Amino acid sequence: MPFDESLRSGEDVAMFAEMFSRYDFKFSLLPAFGGAKYFRLLRESSVSRQGDSFDFMVTQRLDVIASLNRSLRKCRPYARPLVRSFINSQASFVKNYCARHPEHVKEIGDTIAAHRFEYYPWNSLFESVQRLVIAYNFLPYADTGAMVTAKRIRSVGKPVDVIMHSMDNVRSSDTENMAISRPYVQFVGTVSGPAYFASPVAIEDFCRKGIEIVRAWEATGRSYTEVYSRAMWPASHFLAALCKLRDPKVRWIAEFSDPIRLTTTGEYRYSELPASGIFLEILEGVPSEIAAVLRENLDVYFWTEQLAYLLADQVVFTNENQMSSMLEYAGEGSRKLLSGKSKIDRQPTLSRLFYELESSDICLDSQRVNIGYFGEFYSTRGIGEIVQGLCGLSVGELSRLQLHIFTSDPKGAQERFVASNAGSRIEVTFYSQLPYLKFLNTLTHFDCLIVNDSMTSGTHSINPYLPSKYSDYVGSSAKIWALVEKGSVLSGLVHEYLSYVGDVAGAREVLKQLVSDATMRIQGH
Repeated sequence: MPFDESLRSGEDVAMFAEMFSRYDFKFSLLPAFGGAKYFRLLRESSVSRQGDSFDFMVTQRLDVIASLNRSLRKCRPYARPLVRSFINSQASFVKNYCARHPEHVKEIGDTIAAHRFEYYPWNSLFESVQRLVIAYNFLPYADTGAMVTAKRIRSVGKPVDVIMHSMDNVRSSDTENMAISRPYVQFVGTVSGPAYFASPVAIEDFCRKGIEIVRAWEATGRSYTEVYSRAMWPASHFLAALCKLRDPKVRWIAEFSDPIRLTTTGEYRYSELPASGIFLEILEGVPSEIAAVLRENLDVYFWTEQLAYLLADQVVFTNENQMSSMLEYAGEGSRKLLSGKSKIDRQPTLSRLFYELESSDICLDSQRVNIGYFGEFYSTRGIGEIVQGLCGLSVGELSRLQLHIFTSDPKGAQERFVASNAGSRIEVTFYSQLPYLKFLNTLTHFDCLIVNDSMTSGTHSINPYLPSKYSDYVGSSAKIWALVEKGSVLSGLVHEYLSYVGDVAGAREVLKQLVSDATMRIQGH
């Protein structure tokens, strides 16, 4: 069996793995007959003994691991432990390089994840774990909040253990998305059972079982210096607060994706809390002045925000309007407390590598301007002004435009579109929602992507929302058309096209500009 000549080192390891995966062997531990000898020459220029370079310690090792994974996929069961041990050995080089060059960890993690190996010993990538992430909804569930948490983990680039809840009753799964955070996630503790958003009984169950998971991990030698929790789902912050009370020295970072207490229509949510169980433990475990604040309102949503304000070491908001909106109704005491520990941190954008992991099967007409809309249609968010703007264009202008809509109910969306549009000249194609990584690749094929603000005028003093998909659009090569409310965060960001929510004339002008820009592009100007 020949060496794999494409490998620049580790050819022997790859060859032995392939041989052992294909053929039966019999080994004898008795001394060889006939005076057989083994000669080994050690040289400074040996292929297997090169310097501490990225190429040798990472790139070449991953090439060998790729070859070993190909053997692993087709080898017989008895051979799998040996091949996995070869992979572990090669991965130890990568681990050693990461330990010496922590500035390259994120790049290395992304590169390994992009290979999508059947087996890689992720737990060997880091020496120790000191960061605990509490995310009620987390990967592999196909959920925006789960995805943002994974991107946060990747952006920090440090190893973490994760406590999450099973979401089988409310979310579908997509294991491919785990490539985003897989290099950094070591232990995962999943609390089983049905998921409920703001049920005190479900929150207490998550907290009780979550604390037991933490204790079990600590019994193995784990010691956490930092806890990060992210909510919309309130239970994440409740468990993080309990961890903070158990060990006040731990640094708690609490993030809010959106206002918890306020709905998108500006009304207060409410779910009554009992002053018993873990909620009583919290009241008895905090200083009296904090307990007094919490007793003012025995409400899940009130506590979710106040526990973070009062106990966390840092509170993260995704945009400045969100922070202003939440602090507006939080009370003077919370505003003063947060002045020194609040932080604005917009949702991360993934590197270009993640936009290339999957291939889109969408077929677009290069002679047209292809405009993409990805999302649902709500009372507070839609693209009615664009549809009406299209109706006012000439036949020639319409012939240059193609609108593509991706949504969870394409049939229903198409029926509503037909019912609201008397003309049949507008060409719109409807698609089902895409898996996240395929969605990222699909973005790169469009000329223009639509992102729109939620309408909050009349219900909020300020628009607290920044659409999460904006961070995904930024990483694509497409131009962005933002439909904004005046004063929103989205209105102040950089994008190529802008019109206002509800402004049909403004949308029509953007459509005309898209046609003009496309004409210039096609003509080569």
